Amino acid sequence: MQPTPERFGPARGSALFAAILWGIVITAAVFMALGDASAINAVIGCSVPAVFVTAWAIAFRRQDRQHELEGERRR
Repeated sequence: MQPTPERFGPARGSALFAAILWGIVITAAVFMALGDASAINAVIGCSVPAVFVTAWAIAFRRQDRQHELEGERRR
């Protein structure tokens, strides 16, 4: 019996969270380019966590892929 893949595991959850943070960064950068001086706060406040959450999501995905490959080798 094959294990069922997780629909919303840590890898997908952190990737979704990273995408939301990057969306906020891009939106704030556009507003900053349009002349809103206070948008820099959102750019700075979300870009640093976005980098870390993206790295976290990549690490989770690599770990999931490693487990998938190990499972295929055992079959």
